[in-house]
Order: sequence, then C-alpha cells, then structure tokens
Amino acid sequence: MEVTFQDSGHAEWALWQLTTDAEALAPQWLRVSLRNRAAAPATRYGASS
Repeated sequence: MEVTFQDSGHAEWALWQLTTDAEALAPQWLRVSLRNRAAAPATRYGASS
C-alpha cells in the first residue's frame, strides 16, 4: 500500500503505531528513523542486535 502523510513526523508516528504489522519500504530516511527508534529501548534493556 502506498500512503501519503502530512510530514515526516506524522509518517514516523503513524508507522510506529502499527508496531510489527507494517514495514516502511521507502523512503530510506524513514526506515533509518524507525530502526533507530526501535534500537533505543532494545539497547537500554540489553537486547543484542
């Protein structure tokens, strides 16, 4: 599915709400942003990558 968002913040927020039920295929900046957001608590709680 292809969707359009108001801005980058809205795109990140909306996809984060879907947890593992969705994957951003593009743009790359959004993929990186979501990866970094997910990595923060994983690092905090000792999960390995």
